[in-house]
Amino acid sequence: MPITKYEDTYIQFNDQLIGMSNTSLLSNTFSFHVQASYDLEGELFSVLSSEYSMKLSVLQGMVKFERNQYEASIHIGNNVKYFFITLSYDPTKFHLYIHSVLNNGENIEQVKTIDTSPLYIPINLIRWAQRHNLLPKKNYSTSLEFLTTLLEDIRLSEKKIRDTNSHILFWDRQIKQGIKNKLLPKLEPEAATGIYAFLQDSSINHGYELMHETSSSSGSVDLYVIATNTNGGFIKVCIEIKKAHSDDIEHGLKEQLPEYIRGKNADYGIYLVLSYKCEKFERPLEELSNLKLKLTRLNQFSNISVEIFDLSIPLPPSSKKFVYQ
Repeated sequence: MPITKYEDTYIQFNDQLIGMSNTSLLSNTFSFHVQASYDLEGELFSVLSSEYSMKLSVLQGMVKFERNQYEASIHIGNNVKYFFITLSYDPTKFHLYIHSVLNNGENIEQVKTIDTSPLYIPINLIRWAQRHNLLPKKNYSTSLEFLTTLLEDIRLSEKKIRDTNSHILFWDRQIKQGIKNKLLPKLEPEAATGIYAFLQDSSINHGYELMHETSSSSGSVDLYVIATNTNGGFIKVCIEIKKAHSDDIEHGLKEQLPEYIRGKNADYGIYLVLSYKCEKFERPLEELSNLKLKLTRLNQFSNISVEIFDLSIPLPPSSKKFVYQ
């Protein structure tokens, strides 16, 4: 089994995983398929560091997948001729699927799905992979080219959240004014962590570095992004995250983000406004289109983009009234 080691990080994978690479192991969204004989024992792959762990193994007829403190196990029995493993995961859940072919020719399918808190790859592990040329490299010809890529990745992350029904990860159940299990938006730092997890795959694929809660001389930047240009220099972007119903939403655009940009000597800033407005949460009272127009008019900086990020809970298409269960 090939083993790669750097400081406290170990990466290894079994020769049976044809086509699998270290790059695949350093991803937040990934799926693969492998045919395994019943007598296979041991680890198929693992990524181990001080901050992050992921491992798929077959031991004593048990297929187990572990990612940080979460795990899923499926027992494959004793009369299996061979079996297929399919594993897929994203920042908020993973699926372990086993298709077994028994000695008598019968087929058995088993699946286990585990929901997780938002998981992301530690930045030190990504830097190690970049240093060893294990991740794709991308040099951008202009800062505007990179900004366009980053904005597209943010919109793709929003789509991923919608497509995977992960909106609820950005909401909390609370007792509010005597109402039990009232849904309220999570705090901005928690929301930023979730967005970071979904955006991280794009950063790996497009060759830029994404950092979470980076301190600057003027405070703490929610997300900080660095890419390289074709001249060997750096392109820097600060992302400030603010809820659409926040009382200081104008202050964040006019004061906070410009200060972060100056403190980091960044090329651009993105003001990422999180919208929770839906049947379960009526704030802000104004329409989002009007809010976007107001913020755009308030924005006096040519290097700042205003983006609306939809985290509302959608109504089921079969019902006009949504009931959260």
